[in-house]
Parts: sequence; C-alpha cells; structure tokens
Amino acid sequence: KDVLNINIPSNYYTTMNPVTQCRNPEFEKTHQQIIQKVIDSNLTRAIFGDSITYNWMSVGKDSWDKFMSDKFINLGIGFDRIENVLYRVFHDEIEPEYIKLNEVVVLIGTNNIAINNKTEIVEGIKFLLKQIHVKQPDAKIFLLGLLPRIGYDDVIKEINSELKNEAEKESFWSFSDPGQVLLDEKTGLINKDLFYDGLHPNKDGYNLIAPLIAAL
Repeated sequence: KDVLNINIPSNYYTTMNPVTQCRNPEFEKTHQQIIQKVIDSNLTRAIFGDSITYNWMSVGKDSWDKFMSDKFINLGIGFDRIENVLYRVFHDEIEPEYIKLNEVVVLIGTNNIAINNKTEIVEGIKFLLKQIHVKQPDAKIFLLGLLPRIGYDDVIKEINSELKNEAEKESFWSFSDPGQVLLDEKTGLINKDLFYDGLHPNKDGYNLIAPLIAAL
C-alpha cells in the first residue's frame, strides 16, 4: 500500500477496496489495452466508466466520433463497479509518468446499485475521485450523475442529489448531471425510447448527452 500510495481507511466500505472483476472475462486484457492506449495517446482528457462508456464507441459511434474521439481517451470497461475503476486507477491507467491529463470525467456507480446502499456508493465515488486527484493533481475532475435506469428512478435521483451536495464542499471536483436529458419531460422518469435495454443508452441517447459531456 505504501509503494502504490494506496491510502485506504481502516473502516472502509467495499466500494473503497480496489479489486479486479470476473463478470467481464476481458477485464484484464482490456485493462492492459487501456494502459497501452494511454501511453500512446497525445490526448489530455479521459473518461472513466463501465459498459455505458465502453459501448459509446460502438452503439453511439456517431456521437463519439463527432464530439469525443479527438478529445477523450475512453477508459470504459464493461460490468465495472466503483471498486474496479479504483483498481485501475491504482494500477497504471492514469499514471503521471505515462500521461498528464487536463481533465478526467467519471461516470460510474450504476453496477453498484443492486449490491450497495447509497452511503457506500457515495463514499466510494468520493474516495475514487480523491485517488484520481492524487494521480493527476492538475486535472479538472468532473463527476457525472448516474444515468436513468428502469426500476431505480428514485434511488438514482437520491444518489445524484447527495453527490451534487458533496461536490459543493469540494474544490478539486465538480458535478454534472447530463442524464436529465434522458428523462421523460412529462413523468420525470426514464425515457425508454433513449435506451435499448433500460440501462444502456441507444444511439439517440448518446446523441443527447455527448455534446453536454464534451463541453465540460
């Protein structure tokens, strides 16, 4: 822990414990590919995330190519939870000797909803952002609110509200909630027409959030 500068409190939540994951059999391979991509890249902005981020390059290819590809390194891995992104931060994906970032965007947490409570998710995300700041102290960090998801409308709104409140206390990261454009204007609930499975945005969904994220 001292060598890797892993400062985990003794009373940590599971979301604050850096671990790999086996839900995605390509996790380790993708992790290594990301490290090489970071080493080879001349970009100064990066976006961390799970399959929502990763799929952007395929399902949302048009908006990724238009708004993101020449600006952001995609650091998404399918099925990732907060603690898995934390592992990747601790294991070289944004190591300062490889890259100097001006901006880091984080979109993570939806895969924790079914197994962690709100406190564990919020505290885990806050801890993750601190570790990103340690690795890239000069980078602006933008946390994105969890995107809408069928069956979790209320809990996502509560988590995002807490994250927004926490951001107001911090100086090194900011909160943005582009998922608001993915809600139905009449009901305030998820607009199913913008998702292909109630969790992952479809092409139209990505088209709406892309310019908002690129403009951060």
